[in-house]
Amino acid sequence: MKNYLLILGASLMFTGCSSSTYTTQAIPDEMPNYLSTDQAKNIAFKHSGTVLDKVKHLEIEFDMYKNQPVYEIDWKEGVKKYEYHIDAVTGNIYGFDIDIDID
Repeated sequence: MKNYLLILGASLMFTGCSSSTYTTQAIPDEMPNYLSTDQAKNIAFKHSGTVLDKVKHLEIEFDMYKNQPVYEIDWKEGVKKYEYHIDAVTGNIYGFDIDIDID
């Protein structure tokens, strides 16, 4: 089941990222119906098992994807590079990708 979710998550992300419908917007921390950037970050970190003390190069962007508000969260932990797309209203994970960076 876990492998299926990883494959599904990765395939959803690649489908969404290949689209040209992403546009960068200002992060709406003051918007009452949206999750805060900290809430979105915590969802991604909990899902990935990331330890906050080991995070480097954290980037959080607010985007619109097919008229849905999403947070794109990227970070490095050790040799792993993470990218998550979190629904800014529901907190659902649209997709994620974990790569190994051996540079």
